[in-house]
Amino acid sequence: MKKTSKTFFLIAISMIVLHACTTTSKVAKKNTDSVQAPSAADLQRGKQQYSDLTSDALQQGYDTFTTKCGKCHRLKVPKNFTVDKWNTIFPKMAVKAKLSDQEKQNTLRYIMTMQSQK
Repeated sequence: MKKTSKTFFLIAISMIVLHACTTTSKVAKKNTDSVQAPSAADLQRGKQQYSDLTSDALQQGYDTFTTKCGKCHRLKVPKNFTVDKWNTIFPKMAVKAKLSDQEKQNTLRYIMTMQSQK
């Protein structure tokens, strides 16, 4: 009897874990729907703030934003918040997401570039 209970328990746990994995990937995909990848026009606008901004750095910022920030919560659309609000939110979230200095720089530059969209 104990062996049957143990087997049932292991099967139940396995099903929960598998369901959680598939749900997370669906949420992550859905999470990026309203967040735009940077375009050439975004790069030009970003260079007005950051003269050394490159296409690769802007793309890496987007990639970090969508993968690491989207792990814990629904992604925020950059243009929906003010620069001041982002400057309050981002440092706290960067610590929680354990971003490297380079990831912080690229992600913040992506956010600020996209925040200034018209």
